[in-house]
Amino acid sequence: MATLRAKKSKEELLKEAEAKVKTIRQQIKAEKAKQNSALTKESEGMAAAIAAVESVANANKVKIADVIKAIAKIKRAGLKIESTRESGHYFYD
Repeated sequence: MATLRAKKSKEELLKEAEAKVKTIRQQIKAEKAKQNSALTKESEGMAAAIAAVESVANANKVKIADVIKAIAKIKRAGLKIESTRESGHYFYD
């Protein structure tokens, strides 16, 4: 025995479609927020990483920037670090 289904009106179909679009947009926003979230001091493992970099810098008597450059080279991270100093400029000589 076949059951009769009530046909939805165009307005009901439109409301359902708008609700689906709204949920999809919220999901997209959540994904973008998750992708754009930058590491902060409170991020998991950052305190240990900072302490480790500082201890390496102190043990080798170098600047923290030198340790970060060395890590980037060793890990081949593709990190391009350029000096901001302009050669021949009176301020930096």
